[in-house]
Amino acid sequence: MYNWNTATEKLRQNDDVWKVLRQQRKKRFDAILLTLSKIIFRLQLIKSGYHFHRRTSEIVEMEWEELFSKESPDVLLDLRAIFEIHDTDKSGMISCDEVKTIADDLGCHVSPGALQQLTSFMDVNRNGHIDFKEFATAMMFPADEGDELVNSLEQLFQFFDEDNSGVVDRKELLLRLERLGFDAESIEHLLQDITGSSRGGLDRKQFTQYFRSVLVNATP
Repeated sequence: MYNWNTATEKLRQNDDVWKVLRQQRKKRFDAILLTLSKIIFRLQLIKSGYHFHRRTSEIVEMEWEELFSKESPDVLLDLRAIFEIHDTDKSGMISCDEVKTIADDLGCHVSPGALQQLTSFMDVNRNGHIDFKEFATAMMFPADEGDELVNSLEQLFQFFDEDNSGVVDRKELLLRLERLGFDAESIEHLLQDITGSSRGGLDRKQFTQYFRSVLVNATP
């Protein structure tokens, strides 16, 4: 039987390989921040009263193709993971109630009217359910918001800072990232790489600086 603990220990002893793995983990965290910020940005637009244009199946197909040409694969994979986490009945589609759960989980509590508008915008084929392609294009297109994503920063920080302490600690990061593939050890390494310490956390200033650097690095 393959011994994963032994294999992991061997990787740790190989500094070059271990550095690559840690870099990949940090890259994954960056992608998650981008994905969440894009979703929050869309939800904030809905809350502010912004009215999206009505889409057709042809428009969705064009947006889908453009997403693949412009967006990071890591971001799309994380978006898929978020979709599947909230697809509670594993039908491959999400309902209006499940869209509301996504918004609530991110702290973007939308009114019933705004929720109806959002789900109507997503549900292009009007079958009462939203598939991943409809969800992805509604939440991520266009893929070049640029500096506008900074507007989602405060809500993104609050999403992680569950106890409103002003610091996102290890437990809070694990709480939010565990379902996306992170464990306690990877969180410690992530904090070590970002802040220089695996025992502390990210305060608002550090989080803001880091998120801005992620946006800069994501700009083509």
